[in-house]
Amino acid sequence: MEGMLHKWTNYISGWQPRWFVLDGGTLSYYDSQEDALKGCKGSIKISVCEIQVNPSDSTRVDLTIPGEQYFYLRAINAAERQKWLVALGTAKACLTDNRTKREKELQENTDALKTKMRHSGDRNRHWQHGEVYMHNFP
Repeated sequence: MEGMLHKWTNYISGWQPRWFVLDGGTLSYYDSQEDALKGCKGSIKISVCEIQVNPSDSTRVDLTIPGEQYFYLRAINAAERQKWLVALGTAKACLTDNRTKREKELQENTDALKTKMRHSGDRNRHWQHGEVYMHNFP
């Protein structure tokens, strides 16, 4: 998703219009749509940020990484904010779901390796104690 949002810059400049692009789990912003070719002014990773609505402003959404980064944003109206909330929430959910799948695969691989090592360790332990496996060959 992409479009114009107002971003809080500072107390001197206040809310400034910026062009935002949500792509690949990252929300990036530019001075304008035309400036998107020049490179972004800033970005925030959706997977690690908190998405909060402002209870007293129906056009505002805050994206924060506590203690590190914050974007205070305003849409032109509540309906536009809702579109952004859905897009941001969907991106975050997809990223979290993919991370959960990778974590599950990693755990399964770790468990399989532990089992294999345990069985390998059993054979080595028998050999270390002088036990010899005898096989009957025809």
